Amino acid sequence: MDEQTKELYVNFLRNNIDKIEWQRLSQNPEAIEFLTENQDKISWCHLSMNPAAIELLMANPEKIYWDEFGLNRFQPKKKDDPILKLNNRLMELELKNNLLQLRLDNSELKSKQLRIEFLIIMLCMAVIIVIIIKFIF
Repeated sequence: MDEQTKELYVNFLRNNIDKIEWQRLSQNPEAIEFLTENQDKISWCHLSMNPAAIELLMANPEKIYWDEFGLNRFQPKKKDDPILKLNNRLMELELKNNLLQLRLDNSELKSKQLRIEFLIIMLCMAVIIVIIIKFIF
């Protein structure tokens, strides 16, 4: 993931911190910087399987889940590795898909909020009409 995309990703996470699924994010090698900033929310079990988390795990050995840690492969990867490139591309596509899904969820919530606001206004108008009618008669 390039730096611009990573920065966009981290900012998006910061703005939607209440929606994050921390178990999955804790497994994401691209999220280490963000996870380091939010250690109180980390799923340490899932982080123990994250190959990019070795420094964070070594700094917190009491939180390591050793069964999962034993399955982890902390192998350095070459930048020109075609599997790494494919994996990075898949992660970018998944990120874009997640961003799109959150945008759709947000627009659906706004639509529901507008309907509720409309119903509240209509209810207020009905109450005002009833008061006026009672006042006149």
